[in-house]
Amino acid sequence: MSKQYKQAYLVADMLYKGSTLLRAKETEELRAIGIPVYSAAEQNKDGDINDKKNQTEQSNNDLHAHIFKKDVDNIMASDLIIANPERFAEGSICELGAVEMFNHIHQVMFDIVYDGSISCCEKVALIEHWLRENPYKTVYVHLADIRCTELNEHGMNRSFSMNQFTRGCAVAAMTGERGVPVSQGGIDVMSWEEIIEHLKEDIKEDVKEDSDEGVVLLDQEVPDGILKAIEEMLKADGMYE
Repeated sequence: MSKQYKQAYLVADMLYKGSTLLRAKETEELRAIGIPVYSAAEQNKDGDINDKKNQTEQSNNDLHAHIFKKDVDNIMASDLIIANPERFAEGSICELGAVEMFNHIHQVMFDIVYDGSISCCEKVALIEHWLRENPYKTVYVHLADIRCTELNEHGMNRSFSMNQFTRGCAVAAMTGERGVPVSQGGIDVMSWEEIIEHLKEDIKEDVKEDSDEGVVLLDQEVPDGILKAIEEMLKADGMYE
């Protein structure tokens, strides 16, 4: 049985000239055999997110959020990922890790939702148990590099720059929402000292915020018998150790 791919996403460097030429060759060969391709290397036309020549200072400052959201949206829409995670390709390595995590969660949820041997209530209980065992992560990202300055640098005078996809990933992980730049309320990469202060506030407040997304609240007691039954089902399916 042949497989029809909806879209391939190329996880690979596209910042260097040689990388751009290689991505173009790969894209051409994939399309030649009938596979649609999204390549970030092609997003460099007028007005695109990777149109580096026509950025304003403000759009460049917000680039981390826009690059991250557009790339992740296309990763989510793709059913074929082709990766070339060269050690210098920081953003690509970050993308590949995200893909693995998505596939793992997708498989866990698929096994629960499409298990015809259990009821809908049992499926909900299994998902709730999985959420209990794999809690939402509070994330703080710090970076200490002596080249980080507040100078208004231009051209080849730039001391240091974090990969924009990686920074967008960090901001989204800390903010809890994709596509929100630091200038519009996104939480930026910080210092270790700032993280310590945030953690002090977290511990002091000791407040557990409810999600606005309608997620099942997990601070309610679940009868031990139900949890034990869930664990046994998960063990039988190889989903719980």
